[in-house]
Amino acid sequence: MKVEIGSYYSMCLLSEYELPEGKTLDDIEFIDKKWKSIGIHFHDGTCLEVVDEGLFDYNLYDDLKRPYKTQLLNDGYWDKEFYDGDEC
Repeated sequence: MKVEIGSYYSMCLLSEYELPEGKTLDDIEFIDKKWKSIGIHFHDGTCLEVVDEGLFDYNLYDDLKRPYKTQLLNDGYWDKEFYDGDEC
């Protein structure tokens, strides 16, 4: 299953990642993000760490250090929201 994550700065950049086999959106406890590194933390204590190389194609640098909000896209609709690594 792939998960799409919206990262909110003064704009929203959409990234898509493949979740580990057997994991769904409901398994996600919280997301943290700094620069191009994203940690998708699951309720079972595991974490999927991914790197979004495409973010630096935008030449925004400091503006992309840390979003104020990340949000999951579920079947085309915005779902869970996470604020600066807080749990939902």
